[in-house]
Amino acid sequence: MSDLEEAVKENKEDLRVVANADCSASWIAKELLQSFDLDTSQTTTEPKESLESPTEPTEKQAEGSVFAY
Repeated sequence: MSDLEEAVKENKEDLRVVANADCSASWIAKELLQSFDLDTSQTTTEPKESLESPTEPTEKQAEGSVFAY
């Protein structure tokens, strides 16, 4: 197995997200997935991490912030 094939298989979920996104890199992700016979369809409907930041920082987050002072 080549390094590229291994990397694609390890990151296939992330590549699927990019392949299905409306961005200029989506075609590259699709090509990578298709070149190793991996499905490009989205398998999950929920993102792994929330893209929204909390409205109020926790005490620990505020500690390191320049806005905490």
